[in-house]
Amino acid sequence: MHAASITSDDWASAAVRAKSEVRALWFADLLKGGEFFAKFQPIADLENGDVIGYEGLLRAHSESASRPSAEMFPAARVLRVERPFELLSWLSVLESAATLPRDSRL
Repeated sequence: MHAASITSDDWASAAVRAKSEVRALWFADLLKGGEFFAKFQPIADLENGDVIGYEGLLRAHSESASRPSAEMFPAARVLRVERPFELLSWLSVLESAATLPRDSRL
């Protein structure tokens, strides 16, 4: 692309992308040094109250980057590491599932 063909919309789009990437840098720090694990929320049968399974909720602990888990996946998308982070998330949930009763369902 020649400089003459770059529009103001191109520049604006690039600026928005750059700002998003800078705002997501906390996530890069979390990936480098954070500890990922899951907390489990019981899923109950509403008719009788029996626990029928568990939902694994991803959490992270880090000295430098503590953010709500709801911000992790959008940050992974911005930094273009969504697929590896999704795999890391699943593995973290499965490792943490060892703490559940043996016959539990995820």
